Amino acid sequence: CSAAQVECRRAPDGGEPEVSDNIFAQVLFYSRNLAVPARRKVDDPQVLAGKRLFAQANCVACHVPAFTTGSDASEPELANQRIRPYSDLLLHD
Repeated sequence: CSAAQVECRRAPDGGEPEVSDNIFAQVLFYSRNLAVPARRKVDDPQVLAGKRLFAQANCVACHVPAFTTGSDASEPELANQRIRPYSDLLLHD
């Protein structure tokens, strides 16, 4: 937890180590290979209105609409992929 994450710092600690190296490796592999959900109803008027509101409210300043994965991905299939997570990736270190 970072110093800014007050609730996280107050949460109970699971001890050392919280999980075995094997379990950690399996969770890491799973999360690295979990796909971003497919875009749905991209031409729906309601979806387009939401997209405009998202931009007008300047949500895009933190929640980037599109992102290209790095070329040095742990799995070759994950390298240089264009995804649209609308995520605040800078906050997720």
